[in-house]
Amino acid sequence: MVTKDNDTIQPCRHVNTFKTADEYFSDANNKTKDCWGDSLACAAALKEYARAVELNPGFWQARRNYGRMLCGFKRYTDAITQYTEAMKHSDDADLNIGRAFAYYNLQRYKEAVNDYNIALKVGMDIQYCLSWKAKAEWLMGNKDSACADYHRALAIDTTNKKAMEFIKCN
Repeated sequence: MVTKDNDTIQPCRHVNTFKTADEYFSDANNKTKDCWGDSLACAAALKEYARAVELNPGFWQARRNYGRMLCGFKRYTDAITQYTEAMKHSDDADLNIGRAFAYYNLQRYKEAVNDYNIALKVGMDIQYCLSWKAKAEWLMGNKDSACADYHRALAIDTTNKKAMEFIKCN
């Protein structure tokens, strides 16, 4: 903007306040460090991840973190969308684990099992994936598969038995 004052031209000083997708992502990450006790900080982080994704739709790490935050807010359908879009730009199996968790919480157990299987093929957090996969299989009525995965998970970490207590295997 230019103003005219006694025939002199003075430029209006303007500060550029636009942020990049990387800056939104970084700001959101900083907010999430302590936000779980502060709902305002969490909501702000959620908006910053959304803005990073809006500015750079292929920014799979922003979509992954956005998906995690959405799960924290129990917005599982939105989280699935973010994880699925992120998978178009990365084959990181952590995306499958996040999406499987969202599917599980929507009682879409077959999809959860499929994603846990993908993560298991590449060796991602085997005990965690086996535990959640066993729970999903159990709830689908696949008792034999559930028990096999249950025993494999317990062989890795016997302290996890309480987390899977509703599964009744010999």
